[in-house]
Amino acid sequence: MRFPGWKETALWWPEHDALIVAEVVGRNDLYTGGGTAVGMHPMLRALPPRGLRSYSPRHLLMGHGAGVHGAAATPALRQAHQRARRDIPRVLKGLPSLRW
Repeated sequence: MRFPGWKETALWWPEHDALIVAEVVGRNDLYTGGGTAVGMHPMLRALPPRGLRSYSPRHLLMGHGAGVHGAAATPALRQAHQRARRDIPRVLKGLPSLRW
């Protein structure tokens, strides 16, 4: 899976229903704004990659934060995609308080 304009490849491992991504989604406050389990990368929020919607992982492994496993993985990925634009103000508001 490739995202136009973004140099990242995600891996879909069908034998394990696992989606492995390095940067597109994550679990730290930079990604979530403190409001959801998984969030979209801030630079991708305005135009979140539509290709993610076609996956229903049982394991969501990310480069930024702990993985999500079991029944929570697919809803977390869907919510990150659905809330990407709506949560831009919350994520931006939280940027000054992030610990880098």
